[in-house]
Amino acid sequence: MPPSATDDDILAELLLAWEESGRPEPASHAAERLSARHPQLAKELERRIILLCQMAWLDDPAPRAESAGDQDPVSQKDILHGRYRLLKPLSRGWFGSLYHATDLELGRDVAIKVPRTRDASSADSLLREARYASRLRHQSIVPVFDAVRDHDSVFLVYEFIRGMDLSQRIAKGPLPWREALVILRQLIEATAHAHAAGVLHRDIKPANILLDAAGNALLADFGSAVAIGQLPFSDSLGAGSVAFTAPEVLRGDDASRGSDFYAIGMVFHSMLHGRLPGADLTGPALRDLVLSPREWELSHSGPVPRRVTDLCRKMILKSSAARLSDPEAILNRISKALKPSRKTLAFSAFGALAAIVLGVWWWRMPAAPAIPPEAAFEIEHGPSPDGTIGGGILKLPVGLAFAPDGTILAANTARGQVCRFRWDGGLVQVLGRRGSGVRFLFYPHGVAVAPDGTVFVTDHGNHVVHAYAPDGNLVAFVGGYGKSDGRFIEPHGIAVGKNGKVYVGDNGNKRIQVFDQELKWLETIDLSEIGVSSIVGILVRPDGSLVISDRVSGKGWIVNDRGRLEGVLSAGPSFQPLWLAMDSDENIWVGDASKRIVVFGRDKLEKNLGDLGKRLSFYPQGLAFGPKGELGVVNYAAGKIIIAKNAVESLSQRR
Repeated sequence: MPPSATDDDILAELLLAWEESGRPEPASHAAERLSARHPQLAKELERRIILLCQMAWLDDPAPRAESAGDQDPVSQKDILHGRYRLLKPLSRGWFGSLYHATDLELGRDVAIKVPRTRDASSADSLLREARYASRLRHQSIVPVFDAVRDHDSVFLVYEFIRGMDLSQRIAKGPLPWREALVILRQLIEATAHAHAAGVLHRDIKPANILLDAAGNALLADFGSAVAIGQLPFSDSLGAGSVAFTAPEVLRGDDASRGSDFYAIGMVFHSMLHGRLPGADLTGPALRDLVLSPREWELSHSGPVPRRVTDLCRKMILKSSAARLSDPEAILNRISKALKPSRKTLAFSAFGALAAIVLGVWWWRMPAAPAIPPEAAFEIEHGPSPDGTIGGGILKLPVGLAFAPDGTILAANTARGQVCRFRWDGGLVQVLGRRGSGVRFLFYPHGVAVAPDGTVFVTDHGNHVVHAYAPDGNLVAFVGGYGKSDGRFIEPHGIAVGKNGKVYVGDNGNKRIQVFDQELKWLETIDLSEIGVSSIVGILVRPDGSLVISDRVSGKGWIVNDRGRLEGVLSAGPSFQPLWLAMDSDENIWVGDASKRIVVFGRDKLEKNLGDLGKRLSFYPQGLAFGPKGELGVVNYAAGKIIIAKNAVESLSQRR
């Protein structure tokens, strides 16, 4: 029989007493001790303590000292499942530990979640977390790579995110309001994606939000997640932190989509102010404040626009009916808040006028002397001192293409646009406008150009493909999130074949979708049956066959136009292929996430790049060959494009 309302109140008080005790003992012992006056609630209390433990494993950003009898079931020297070598602990909580580890088979860094105890309950909890997390494929959700069963225990393998969690960033002080809005947008889109997949997170808080090296937010830890509509009675009280839990959930109602967005609103408040409302309260006092009808008091901070403060206030209203919890409405408010004010536009106009005057002055100056011919492998000189293109303009560029006129296009992902550069590095055009929706670019990824100059762009964030005329006007778009024909889940790579067809990598659905140049859907090539795990880059060979780079499986798949496997490209266990390009000799150039470029001949054998390979040893997130055979490579981390001449001449067959 489920507990009564009175029993729920008693259980809530006992849980608070357990939290304030520091959790020094196993759940069964704590439940027996705390429920001495209410023995009929011991089992239910133990169950709820276990649920709280499941969401508490990331509460501590640094490993805590271990007490007697509180040892991990693995040591740092262990190699789990004969494949994962533990390097160092990242965090430790009641449920278990998180380790930085190396995947010895694929040669990549991973994060491994290890339970504190090896028992069926821990294994079931981790498997449930893995199942929910594996449903979700989104750039703002930490992906789960593997669930490893080792005898009677289970370990979860996640992508390793270099950076910090949001709680560590907030501890340094409030975030600039624009930065907070960008993170808020990423969290809203990630959570809406999870909800669309039927998953409630139930434990959104700064400690469960990771920031990568570029400052992008990724939602982590689905240990408390449940399927929408399948929440067991009263389980809501056993998940989440009180400070981020919606009032209706504390009262005993089931968690909902709205309660997830309430938690995000409290995270947003923390980013803007560096603290939560009522941050000086704990235990019953904090719970009473959350449950009181009095709304949260939000002081208006000078540097923060009022519309930003108002957005935060409406997201954390205590009434679920009045609260702003529609993701599209929140995203629209974020877009409006990020638009420049009239004062900013006035300054921009003044800057544009100054640029025109400076341009006229520059035009009237004598021409610079011609640059002499360069030696083999030398980097072409652009306007930047280091001889690169896009420095100071590109931020996290992904994807690269040469237009028929020789200009260079790169997806400027962090700014939601595609930039066109002249050969000398000058910026001549910006395509797209940042935003959410099919007419906007949120996270552009792949770029391809047709012979007539039409530019095709995949938008990983909005799940659409755009087509731009050479003059920069948007002429067609297709997509939206979904599984049906003409819709995408995470479109990545894109290529235009000699037959005029546009091939788009639909990563989430493990397929290639084919369109004509007006982006009318033609057909789908299913790749799920041949073992493709992920789709990053696409290349169309002269014979019409396709090469698909699969970073997860570490292979380049060669398939015909019906999806039948014709061959595999591989360069060892550390190979993580990204973007692809083909030179005039039909060699296939592959950007490798292990910071190198690998080249395969028509015989599928690897070739040696020689000295050029040493000069291109960075994270290559885009490859393309220009009209004169020059190689363009995107340096993702540095935000630049490298142009190298005579790249093909550098190749030699590897013996």
